[in-house]
Amino acid sequence: MPKIIAQSQFSQYQTCKGFTLLEMLLVIALLGMMALTATALVDNFDEQSRFDVTKSRLQQIKTAIVGDPTRTLNGEPAISGFVADMGRLPDNIEELIEPVGMLWTAIDISGVSGVVGQLYGGWHGPYLDVMPSSGASAVRAFRDGWGNDDGTPNFGWNFTSGVNALIVQSYGSGPGTDIYEVDYPATGNLIEVNDWAIDVSSVNFNITFNKPPATDEPALKLRLYFLEDGAVEFEDNDAVFGVSGLTSVSSVQPKLVSISPEDPLPMGKYAAVVVCSNDPSDTTPFNDNIFNGSCSSSSNHPPYYFTLLPKMQLPINIPWNIQ
Repeated sequence: MPKIIAQSQFSQYQTCKGFTLLEMLLVIALLGMMALTATALVDNFDEQSRFDVTKSRLQQIKTAIVGDPTRTLNGEPAISGFVADMGRLPDNIEELIEPVGMLWTAIDISGVSGVVGQLYGGWHGPYLDVMPSSGASAVRAFRDGWGNDDGTPNFGWNFTSGVNALIVQSYGSGPGTDIYEVDYPATGNLIEVNDWAIDVSSVNFNITFNKPPATDEPALKLRLYFLEDGAVEFEDNDAVFGVSGLTSVSSVQPKLVSISPEDPLPMGKYAAVVVCSNDPSDTTPFNDNIFNGSCSSSSNHPPYYFTLLPKMQLPINIPWNIQ
């Protein structure tokens, strides 16, 4: 009896000794499909990661140019970025990293006798935080998530200037039509004109005085000094205005004036002064004298400083304190 059991067990082992060729091929096919699926998932994750980096860097470029409008300092909007310092849009990405033009400094306000004040401006970067590459020819290049590089100061980005606006795009992993191969963003400007400049043609500047003038003056103007392309420029209101009221401050009425420059004015710090005009019938020339209660006085007077920001509350009040 034990011998018969042993033969039966041996016979059972013989029938279960291994896989057939068809079974082996099926296993290999399944393993291959699993490997391909895993590779596709890894590749897709890598592409999505590069896409996310690109989106983040586009936002960094925008903040470097116009700052962050949500930030405040002591309850006031905190102005920062290339435009606030230079008074213009950058010509390329490299200007956000490497110094260009005049460096940050104090610039005296001139052109009107008696004005004592300064505006600070000039390149004050780097506006983008990027480490230099390694090697003898190390450069600080701010590239997209795919590391595109075309050897230009735009480091592989499509950087195109429009009418007071900027297009900045990544070329993706292209060429192709896949979601990660096409340009991103496909359409639209990264920087619109109302992100960095203000159309003041319909803005009223409300000038108030703290006391009556020494003499009635029929021909005054409001002059605004600001930074443009790293230099101090100015704009004047469209027509002369007069002040009178030699008895009390209540008789000195506020003056609403307007300014209509050819182009929108850049965001940033401004200095306002009230100046005397040569001739009430001539709205252009000045006698280069600040108004400090009269136009004959040669005393000094500081400007009134204010910040001009896109979408700010209007009108803009200019208190002018006669000293």
